[in-house]
Amino acid sequence: MKKYLIGDHEFALKEFHVLEGKNTPRVYTSHFHDFYQIMFVSKGTLRHSRCGIIEELNANDAILLPPLMEHHIDGEQGWAPYYAVSFKLPFLPLEVLSGITGEYLQSKRNQTAEQIHKITFSEEDAKRITAMLKVMLRELRERQIFYTATLQGMLVSLLVDVMRAEWKADEFSFNEGFEEKRKRILSFTAQMREQLKKTMSSEEAARECAMSRAQFCKAFQEVTGTSYGKYRNSLRMDYAAKLLNENRYTLEYIAQECGFKEYSSFYRSFVNTLGVSPTDYRKLRIDRRAPQDE
Repeated sequence: MKKYLIGDHEFALKEFHVLEGKNTPRVYTSHFHDFYQIMFVSKGTLRHSRCGIIEELNANDAILLPPLMEHHIDGEQGWAPYYAVSFKLPFLPLEVLSGITGEYLQSKRNQTAEQIHKITFSEEDAKRITAMLKVMLRELRERQIFYTATLQGMLVSLLVDVMRAEWKADEFSFNEGFEEKRKRILSFTAQMREQLKKTMSSEEAARECAMSRAQFCKAFQEVTGTSYGKYRNSLRMDYAAKLLNENRYTLEYIAQECGFKEYSSFYRSFVNTLGVSPTDYRKLRIDRRAPQDE
Protein backbone atom coordinates (compact mmCIF):
# COMPACT_ATOMS: atom_id res chain seq x y z
CA MET A 1 0.00 0.00 0.00
CA LYS A 2 1.41 3.38 -0.99
CA LYS A 3 1.13 6.72 0.77
CA TYR A 4 0.38 9.64 -1.54
CA LEU A 5 1.32 13.25 -0.84
CA ILE A 6 -0.42 16.35 -2.14
CA GLY A 7 2.88 17.33 -3.71
CA ASP A 8 2.73 14.23 -5.93
CA HIS A 9 0.12 15.98 -8.09
CA GLU A 10 0.69 18.37 -10.95
CA PHE A 11 -0.13 22.03 -10.13
CA ALA A 12 -0.51 21.13 -6.43
CA LEU A 13 -0.05 23.64 -3.65
CA LYS A 14 1.63 22.49 -0.46
CA GLU A 15 -1.69 21.92 1.32
CA PHE A 16 -4.31 21.88 -1.45
CA HIS A 17 -5.08 20.24 -4.79
CA VAL A 18 -7.97 19.53 -7.14
CA LEU A 19 -7.85 16.57 -9.48
CA GLU A 20 -10.13 15.83 -12.40
CA GLY A 21 -10.15 12.05 -12.22
CA LYS A 22 -8.70 10.09 -15.10
CA ASN A 23 -8.66 6.42 -15.94
CA THR A 24 -5.27 5.62 -14.44
CA PRO A 25 -3.93 2.50 -12.66
CA ARG A 26 -2.75 4.70 -9.80
CA VAL A 27 -6.24 5.13 -8.30
CA TYR A 28 -6.97 1.41 -8.59
CA THR A 29 -4.15 0.54 -6.17
CA SER A 30 -4.87 0.54 -2.44
CA HIS A 31 -3.35 3.67 -0.91
CA PHE A 32 -3.72 6.23 1.85
CA HIS A 33 -2.64 9.83 2.40
CA ASP A 34 -2.14 12.36 5.17
CA PHE A 35 -4.79 14.81 3.90
CA TYR A 36 -8.58 15.00 3.69
CA GLN A 37 -10.16 14.24 0.34
CA ILE A 38 -13.62 14.93 -1.08
CA MET A 39 -14.52 12.69 -4.02
CA PHE A 40 -17.40 13.86 -6.22
CA VAL A 41 -18.75 11.76 -9.11
CA SER A 42 -19.98 13.94 -11.97
CA LYS A 43 -21.65 11.19 -14.00
CA GLY A 44 -21.82 7.43 -14.30
CA THR A 45 -21.00 5.04 -11.46
CA LEU A 46 -17.81 4.26 -9.55
CA ARG A 47 -17.27 1.40 -7.14
CA HIS A 48 -15.14 2.74 -4.31
CA SER A 49 -13.47 0.62 -1.62
CA ARG A 50 -12.34 1.87 1.79
CA CYS A 51 -10.76 -0.61 4.19
CA GLY A 52 -12.48 -3.41 2.26
CA ILE A 53 -15.95 -1.82 2.36
CA ILE A 54 -17.23 -1.38 -1.22
CA GLU A 55 -19.79 1.33 -2.00
CA GLU A 56 -21.19 2.51 -5.31
CA LEU A 57 -20.83 6.23 -5.99
CA ASN A 58 -23.30 7.39 -8.61
CA ALA A 59 -23.62 10.71 -10.41
CA ASN A 60 -24.01 13.60 -7.89
CA ASP A 61 -22.65 11.46 -5.04
CA ALA A 62 -19.74 12.55 -2.87
CA ILE A 63 -17.72 11.10 -0.03
CA LEU A 64 -15.35 12.80 2.42
CA LEU A 65 -12.36 10.65 3.34
CA PRO A 66 -10.26 11.45 6.42
CA PRO A 67 -6.46 11.16 6.49
CA LEU A 68 -4.82 7.74 6.76
CA MET A 69 -7.84 5.73 5.55
CA GLU A 70 -6.93 3.01 3.06
CA HIS A 71 -9.03 3.19 -0.10
CA HIS A 72 -9.07 2.74 -3.88
CA ILE A 73 -11.37 2.69 -6.89
CA ASP A 74 -12.51 -0.77 -7.99
CA GLY A 75 -11.30 -0.57 -11.58
CA GLU A 76 -12.60 -4.02 -12.51
CA GLN A 77 -16.14 -2.65 -12.45
CA GLY A 78 -15.42 0.23 -14.81
CA TRP A 79 -14.52 3.89 -14.50
CA ALA A 80 -16.52 7.13 -14.43
CA PRO A 81 -15.52 10.83 -14.34
CA TYR A 82 -14.97 12.28 -10.87
CA TYR A 83 -13.24 15.11 -9.03
CA ALA A 84 -10.99 14.77 -5.99
CA VAL A 85 -10.40 17.79 -3.75
CA SER A 86 -7.44 17.19 -1.40
CA PHE A 87 -6.54 19.50 1.47
CA LYS A 88 -4.81 19.75 4.82
CA LEU A 89 -6.31 21.68 7.72
CA PRO A 90 -3.75 24.54 7.75
CA PHE A 91 -4.99 25.55 4.28
CA LEU A 92 -8.31 26.63 5.80
CA PRO A 93 -8.65 30.07 7.45
CA LEU A 94 -8.36 30.11 11.24
CA GLU A 95 -11.92 31.30 11.77
CA VAL A 96 -13.16 28.28 9.80
CA LEU A 97 -11.00 25.80 11.71
CA SER A 98 -12.19 27.15 15.05
CA GLY A 99 -15.87 26.97 14.07
CA ILE A 100 -18.36 24.24 13.32
CA THR A 101 -16.58 23.31 10.06
CA GLY A 102 -13.37 22.60 11.95
CA GLU A 103 -15.29 20.52 14.49
CA TYR A 104 -16.96 18.62 11.65
CA LEU A 105 -13.61 17.76 10.06
CA GLN A 106 -12.16 16.66 13.39
CA SER A 107 -15.15 14.39 13.98
CA LYS A 108 -14.55 12.82 10.56
CA ARG A 109 -10.94 12.14 11.47
CA ASN A 110 -12.08 9.87 14.29
CA GLN A 111 -14.64 7.92 12.27
CA THR A 112 -14.13 4.35 11.09
CA ALA A 113 -14.70 3.15 7.54
CA GLU A 114 -18.09 1.74 8.63
CA GLN A 115 -19.23 5.16 9.90
CA ILE A 116 -18.43 7.00 6.68
CA HIS A 117 -21.06 6.98 3.94
CA LYS A 118 -21.68 8.72 0.66
CA ILE A 119 -23.97 11.72 0.41
CA THR A 120 -26.11 12.65 -2.58
CA PHE A 121 -26.58 16.19 -3.86
CA SER A 122 -29.68 17.44 -5.61
CA GLU A 123 -29.42 17.93 -9.37
CA GLU A 124 -29.32 21.71 -8.90
CA ASP A 125 -26.62 21.61 -6.21
CA ALA A 126 -24.58 19.09 -8.21
CA LYS A 127 -24.52 21.39 -11.25
CA ARG A 128 -23.38 24.31 -9.09
CA ILE A 129 -20.68 22.19 -7.41
CA THR A 130 -19.43 20.89 -10.76
CA ALA A 131 -19.09 24.45 -12.04
CA MET A 132 -17.25 25.46 -8.85
CA LEU A 133 -14.83 22.55 -9.18
CA LYS A 134 -14.00 23.61 -12.73
CA VAL A 135 -13.24 27.12 -11.47
CA MET A 136 -11.04 25.62 -8.75
CA LEU A 137 -9.05 23.75 -11.39
CA ARG A 138 -8.59 26.90 -13.43
CA GLU A 139 -7.51 28.97 -10.41
CA LEU A 140 -5.04 26.28 -9.38
CA ARG A 141 -3.45 26.11 -12.81
CA GLU A 142 -3.42 29.80 -13.75
CA ARG A 143 -2.61 31.19 -10.29
CA GLN A 144 -3.78 34.70 -10.89
CA ILE A 145 -3.54 37.33 -8.17
CA PHE A 146 -5.33 36.33 -4.92
CA TYR A 147 -5.82 32.77 -6.18
CA THR A 148 -5.08 31.32 -2.73
CA ALA A 149 -7.88 33.33 -1.10
CA THR A 150 -10.21 32.33 -3.94
CA LEU A 151 -9.44 28.64 -3.49
CA GLN A 152 -9.84 28.87 0.28
CA GLY A 153 -13.27 30.48 -0.12
CA MET A 154 -14.47 27.87 -2.59
CA LEU A 155 -13.19 25.03 -0.40
CA VAL A 156 -15.14 26.41 2.56
CA SER A 157 -18.24 26.66 0.36
CA LEU A 158 -17.80 23.05 -0.77
CA LEU A 159 -17.39 21.85 2.81
CA VAL A 160 -20.59 23.63 3.83
CA ASP A 161 -22.40 21.94 0.95
CA VAL A 162 -21.11 18.56 2.14
CA MET A 163 -22.14 19.30 5.73
CA ARG A 164 -25.64 20.40 4.70
CA ALA A 165 -26.19 17.38 2.50
CA GLU A 166 -25.06 15.03 5.25
CA TRP A 167 -27.21 16.79 7.84
CA LYS A 168 -30.30 16.51 5.64
CA ALA A 169 -29.64 12.80 5.15
CA ASP A 170 -29.55 12.12 8.88
CA GLU A 171 -32.74 11.45 10.78
CA PHE A 172 -32.83 13.80 13.75
CA SER A 173 -35.71 14.36 16.14
CA PHE A 174 -35.96 16.64 19.14
CA ASN A 175 -36.81 15.02 22.45
CA GLU A 176 -39.27 16.56 24.87
CA GLY A 177 -37.65 19.36 26.82
CA PHE A 178 -34.86 19.73 24.28
CA GLU A 179 -35.42 23.46 23.82
CA GLU A 180 -34.90 24.08 27.54
CA LYS A 181 -31.75 21.94 27.53
CA ARG A 182 -30.54 23.78 24.44
CA LYS A 183 -30.83 27.14 26.21
CA ARG A 184 -28.87 25.83 29.19
CA ILE A 185 -26.14 24.42 26.96
CA LEU A 186 -25.82 27.65 24.95
CA SER A 187 -25.65 29.69 28.14
CA PHE A 188 -22.97 27.36 29.46
CA THR A 189 -20.90 27.52 26.25
CA ALA A 190 -20.95 31.32 26.49
CA GLN A 191 -19.61 30.97 30.03
CA MET A 192 -16.91 28.58 28.80
CA ARG A 193 -15.62 31.20 26.37
CA GLU A 194 -15.09 33.64 29.23
CA GLN A 195 -13.39 31.11 31.53
CA LEU A 196 -10.94 29.18 29.38
CA LYS A 197 -8.44 28.82 32.21
CA LYS A 198 -11.03 27.12 34.41
CA THR A 199 -10.82 23.33 34.27
CA MET A 200 -14.24 21.75 34.76
CA SER A 201 -15.03 18.06 34.45
CA SER A 202 -18.13 16.86 32.63
CA GLU A 203 -19.69 16.02 36.01
CA GLU A 204 -19.13 19.58 37.23
CA ALA A 205 -20.41 21.00 33.95
CA ALA A 206 -23.54 18.85 34.21
CA ARG A 207 -24.23 20.19 37.71
CA GLU A 208 -23.76 23.72 36.39
CA CYS A 209 -26.50 23.01 33.82
CA ALA A 210 -28.76 21.25 36.36
CA MET A 211 -28.59 17.92 34.53
CA SER A 212 -27.27 14.47 35.14
CA ARG A 213 -23.96 13.71 33.46
CA ALA A 214 -25.67 11.44 30.91
CA GLN A 215 -28.29 14.10 30.10
CA PHE A 216 -25.63 16.78 29.81
CA CYS A 217 -23.37 14.79 27.50
CA LYS A 218 -26.25 13.86 25.20
CA ALA A 219 -27.69 17.39 25.10
CA PHE A 220 -24.26 18.94 24.56
CA GLN A 221 -23.59 16.62 21.60
CA GLU A 222 -26.99 17.39 20.04
CA VAL A 223 -26.67 21.18 20.44
CA THR A 224 -23.03 21.66 19.44
CA GLY A 225 -22.45 18.64 17.22
CA THR A 226 -19.47 17.51 19.28
CA SER A 227 -18.56 16.32 22.78
CA TYR A 228 -17.96 18.58 25.77
CA GLY A 229 -14.25 17.75 25.84
CA LYS A 230 -13.73 18.41 22.13
CA TYR A 231 -15.71 21.65 22.28
CA ARG A 232 -13.69 22.92 25.24
CA ASN A 233 -10.49 22.00 23.44
CA SER A 234 -11.67 23.78 20.28
CA LEU A 235 -12.26 27.00 22.24
CA ARG A 236 -8.84 26.75 23.83
CA MET A 237 -7.11 26.09 20.52
CA ASP A 238 -8.94 29.01 18.94
CA TYR A 239 -7.68 31.32 21.69
CA ALA A 240 -4.19 29.82 21.48
CA ALA A 241 -4.10 30.48 17.73
CA LYS A 242 -5.08 34.12 18.30
CA LEU A 243 -2.32 34.58 20.88
CA LEU A 244 0.21 32.89 18.59
CA ASN A 245 -0.83 35.20 15.79
CA GLU A 246 0.07 38.24 17.91
CA ASN A 247 3.65 36.95 18.15
CA ARG A 248 4.44 38.52 21.55
CA TYR A 249 3.72 35.76 24.05
CA THR A 250 5.84 32.76 24.99
CA LEU A 251 4.48 29.32 24.26
CA GLU A 252 4.44 28.47 27.97
CA TYR A 253 2.38 31.58 28.75
CA ILE A 254 -0.12 30.75 26.00
CA ALA A 255 -0.48 27.20 27.31
CA GLN A 256 -1.32 28.50 30.80
CA GLU A 257 -3.76 31.10 29.47
CA CYS A 258 -5.60 28.32 27.65
CA GLY A 259 -6.00 26.24 30.79
CA PHE A 260 -3.13 23.76 30.39
CA LYS A 261 -0.94 23.07 33.41
CA GLU A 262 1.72 21.35 31.33
CA TYR A 263 3.12 22.64 28.04
CA SER A 264 3.44 19.07 26.73
CA SER A 265 -0.34 18.62 27.02
CA PHE A 266 -0.92 21.91 25.22
CA TYR A 267 1.51 20.91 22.46
CA ARG A 268 -0.18 17.53 21.84
CA SER A 269 -3.62 19.10 21.78
CA PHE A 270 -2.56 21.83 19.36
CA VAL A 271 -0.94 19.38 16.93
CA ASN A 272 -3.92 17.01 17.06
CA THR A 273 -6.35 19.88 16.41
CA LEU A 274 -4.58 22.02 13.82
CA GLY A 275 -2.15 19.54 12.33
CA VAL A 276 0.96 21.64 13.00
CA SER A 277 3.04 22.52 16.05
CA PRO A 278 2.50 25.89 17.81
CA THR A 279 5.90 27.07 16.56
CA ASP A 280 5.19 26.12 12.94
CA TYR A 281 1.71 27.67 13.13
CA ARG A 282 3.13 30.98 14.35
CA LYS A 283 5.71 30.95 11.56
CA LEU A 284 3.05 30.11 8.99
CA ARG A 285 0.84 33.02 10.03
CA ILE A 286 3.77 35.43 10.03
CA ASP A 287 4.81 34.28 6.56
CA ARG A 288 1.26 34.75 5.27
CA ARG A 289 1.18 38.33 6.58
CA ALA A 290 4.43 39.15 4.82
CA PRO A 291 4.11 40.76 1.36
CA GLN A 292 4.40 38.14 -1.34
CA ASP A 293 3.53 37.55 -4.98
CA GLU A 294 0.93 34.86 -5.51
